[in-house]
Amino acid sequence: MMISLRHVTRRFRARGTTITALDNVSMDVERGQFVTIHGASGSGKSTLLLTLGGMLRPHEGTVGVAETDLYQLSRGQLARFRAQHIGFVFQMFHLLPYLDVRQNIRLGAVARHDTGKRTDTWLERVGLQQRSRHRPGQLSVGECQRTALARALVSQPDLILADEPTGNLDSENTEEVLRMLSEFCQGGGTVVVVTHGSEADEYADRQYRLHNGKLRDRGMFSESDDRETGKSPRH
Repeated sequence: MMISLRHVTRRFRARGTTITALDNVSMDVERGQFVTIHGASGSGKSTLLLTLGGMLRPHEGTVGVAETDLYQLSRGQLARFRAQHIGFVFQMFHLLPYLDVRQNIRLGAVARHDTGKRTDTWLERVGLQQRSRHRPGQLSVGECQRTALARALVSQPDLILADEPTGNLDSENTEEVLRMLSEFCQGGGTVVVVTHGSEADEYADRQYRLHNGKLRDRGMFSESDDRETGKSPRH
């Protein structure tokens, strides 16, 4: 089992009020699965992703990733575990603006003690060899996201956690990013995408919906879900 959440609850205090972002959430994800988690803004999607990534300790429950109870690890152990096993892809890329494309990608390979060969392989795979010396401010939106994706994949993680990875992309770049995530799964990796859109659904083995901190297994689209999203039913 790649992910095993058990009765996870996470609360925040805001303006004197307690907000339950995750409410008794349980979920299992097998190795090699592509999972989408749908929800509107404020539904708890990003909180769930940060909790899965070992960056936000739950108030209740356990978070297992790759047969490891994340929050039983020390801070140093958790940092090493993330570097070796988890890759992150974000909507806003989070590239370092003072580093070029190659340097940004190589950051993801630090845990693998990359000599540069692995970085160059991923530069080629995402089609950015000719842009390797450009900094993020000189790139298109699609090139930034491909750089961020290569940075996440270069370390050969077990798990990719993606927060709205296609939210800023056009249809062509969206298809390219999702295709690469799907190929990662086909190679034995696991992907969790949190999103409010439906673009990733055709790649998903399992779909969930998060609403007011509650997670439910959608399986595939139901007619009621299609009415919510305005999409045609899937067959």
